[in-house]
Amino acid sequence: MRLTIIPSDGAVYVDGDAVSGLDIAAPGNVHALQWSGASGHIEYTDSQPNSVVSELPVWALAAVDARASHLSDIAAAAAAADAQSAAAAAQSAYAAANPSSSALLLEIDADTDAIYRAVQGERATEYLLAESDAKAYVAGGYTGTVPDSVASWAAATGNTNTWAADDIVATANAWRGAQSSIRATRLMCKEQARTLPDLGPVAAAWRGFVATIRQALGVA
Repeated sequence: MRLTIIPSDGAVYVDGDAVSGLDIAAPGNVHALQWSGASGHIEYTDSQPNSVVSELPVWALAAVDARASHLSDIAAAAAAADAQSAAAAAQSAYAAANPSSSALLLEIDADTDAIYRAVQGERATEYLLAESDAKAYVAGGYTGTVPDSVASWAAATGNTNTWAADDIVATANAWRGAQSSIRATRLMCKEQARTLPDLGPVAAAWRGFVATIRQALGVA
């Protein structure tokens, strides 16, 4: 073992690994102890020359013990913190897997609102107008005055008005289908959350649906 003890720093080095801030009760004129294997020497702060030692002084042994006790305390504190963190994580996981009825109802509505915000933002009225205009233009055989909402999409994408109208209608139809699925699943899961005794499977089913619909809509 390589050992260095510097009392003024409260430091004990064992094989290069330092612990400082320890209370070391060494003689007042000791600057440092250097130890390697079976012997070492003591350096002093006054004019006294270094002294060779073949045994560690009692104060040095106490310093080594203090270092070991300090490291043990740190390890115990870390283990306690890890245990507390693991317990909190387990409790959180249990609560997520076994939500209360009120918590699951809030989660379902929050997820639904989040999907709507991700897809439409504050532009729901704009999208409704574009959908209505495009469907009317398609129903009219792509003739007559081109609605601004259709013409603007054609200009933005560099496509024809016909393509723009068809694309708006196809996108709107896909969203309407998604909305219908979201509504049906939301209502069913909320009713189950109010009535079933075991809500774990309900929560799992809803979360799986949310993941699937988000991926389908490209908002995952």
